[in-house]
Amino acid sequence: MKKYAKRLLTLLLAGALLFSGSEAFAAEYTEYASVRVYVNGMLRARAYEKDGQIFLSAEELCDFLNIPVERDYDEQEKRLSLSAPGLALTSAGDQDYVIVNGRVLYNPNDFFVKKNQSYFPLELLMQVFGTTAYLFDQGRRLELDLSNAEMIRGGENYYDYYKETYGEETVFWLGRIIHAEATNQPLAGKIGVGNVVLNRVASDRYPNTVFDVVFDTNHGIQFQPVINKSIYRDASEYSVIAACLCLEGYNTVGDSLFFVAPAIAELDWVQTTRTFVVRIGVHDFYK
Repeated sequence: MKKYAKRLLTLLLAGALLFSGSEAFAAEYTEYASVRVYVNGMLRARAYEKDGQIFLSAEELCDFLNIPVERDYDEQEKRLSLSAPGLALTSAGDQDYVIVNGRVLYNPNDFFVKKNQSYFPLELLMQVFGTTAYLFDQGRRLELDLSNAEMIRGGENYYDYYKETYGEETVFWLGRIIHAEATNQPLAGKIGVGNVVLNRVASDRYPNTVFDVVFDTNHGIQFQPVINKSIYRDASEYSVIAACLCLEGYNTVGDSLFFVAPAIAELDWVQTTRTFVVRIGVHDFYK
C-alpha cells in the first residue's frame, strides 16, 4: 500500500437541498421531519431529517457532553463560529466545507440556524466530536453514544497541519494542479481532480509522489497545465482547501484515474477504453 492508499469517504452529491440561516429554514420548515434524540435512554432533544440527511444541533451536543460553547453568527454573511474547550469551528453558508481545529471537513449539505441553535449534518458532528449515533424506528429515533467522545485533533491552522502531516511539497503541488485544471469548477470537481492525482500516486502504474505524478512523462505529458505552464501559477485558497480535503480522504470520483473536459478536448482512447464514473462540472471522470 502506498502512502495515499487510504480509506475513501464516498460522497453523494446530488439531491440534497441546502439551507443556511434561520429565514431559509423557516421557509422550508414543514419539509423537515422531526427525529427524537436520546442520550443514555433519555429523550433530550430533537433533530431534523430531510432527503435522508439528519441535522443535529452542535450546541445541544456540547450540552450533552457538559462542554460550554459560544456561538457567533452573522446572518447576513451567513458566517458561523463555534468556540468551546477543545473546539474551534468556522463555517459559511456559501462554502461546502468547515474548518474544525485546523482540519478541513467537507460539508456539501451546509448548516442552518434555528432558535439560536446551529444544525449540522449528523455525520459531520460525529466526526468532529468522536461520537457514535444509532437510528431506530425507521429513522425517527436517534440514540447517541457519548461514552468515547473525543474532539477531533488538528493544529493551529489548516495549512500548517496539512503541510506538517503530508509534506509541504505534496500540499503545494496538489493545490496547484487542482487550481490549474479546475479553476472555475465547484468544490466537488476540484476534489475530483485531486482524487485522480492521489489515485495515481496509490497505483503501481504511476509514480508515488504528487510532484512526480503531475510531471510524469512516461507515456507523454499527462496534464495540459504542464504543457501550457499554468501549473506554475499560484493556487487559490479554495484550490488549496480542495487539496486538503483530498488529503483528508474525501472522494467524489471513486477510483478514477483520468478526467476529460469533452467541451474543450476529446481524448478518444480514454472515452472508448475506460469506464465512465461521473460527470462533475465540465469534467468527465474515468477509471
